Amino acid sequence: MKKYRVILNGQNFKIESNGKLERMGFYTTRWVQAEDSQGAELKAIDLVREDSSLKVSIRNIPGDPPMIYLDELSEIASFEGINVPGAGYSFYPDEDKNKIQC
Repeated sequence: MKKYRVILNGQNFKIESNGKLERMGFYTTRWVQAEDSQGAELKAIDLVREDSSLKVSIRNIPGDPPMIYLDELSEIASFEGINVPGAGYSFYPDEDKNKIQC
């Protein structure tokens, strides 16, 4: 199996912060093994979707789901020195004016 670094961009995540509901986006990196780049993308997205610490924070209603997009994908030679599969998120305010406000 090939090894990949996958950077994902989450958008439209409604998260409660300091008692206030905020629309947030994030970037995160996941390190995965897969047969091909498409499999690597899907595996990385599944890792984020199944992250219990993220899941308990999301406050979206069914008609306004959060989305996860591939930002960057690269095949790498080895996982040496890398904490696989990766963790954590770099959040930012998701201020897309075309979206319904929280």
